[in-house]
Amino acid sequence: MEETVGGIVEPAGLLAARQLVEWGARVFPAFVSKSGEKVPLVKGWPDAAIGKREVENGTGGETLREWYARYPYAWAGIACGPDSFLCLDADRESGVGRLREFVRSVGGWESGAMVARTPGRDTGGIHIYWRWPSWLDGSFHSAKVR
Repeated sequence: MEETVGGIVEPAGLLAARQLVEWGARVFPAFVSKSGEKVPLVKGWPDAAIGKREVENGTGGETLREWYARYPYAWAGIACGPDSFLCLDADRESGVGRLREFVRSVGGWESGAMVARTPGRDTGGIHIYWRWPSWLDGSFHSAKVR
């Protein structure tokens, strides 16, 4: 899906990136390879990702337009962490199934999460995103739980 803004057709990835930035995410252009790997299209990610701070200081909006002019087929990758989102990533059918069982067992979770189906090896998975919680230390980067 594309949108025309001021006579210029804007790629769907750019529209998604702008919306995600408005919601508080830091974004970068990416695509999914035939093997299901997520591939960032900019060097220096996740540090190069654009967020509200960059858009508000006047540099981020132009960078986003340049990226999506260069990569109109790209989707919006999310660089998780402080000043962005927290992501719970469940891969493969078995991981997604276990996550669903857990959520049902605790009676669901609070509203406000964004859920995205993810392509990938096997049958894909899901990412569940929340705004970075204020109670979580900014030095926290990732944890892998099996």
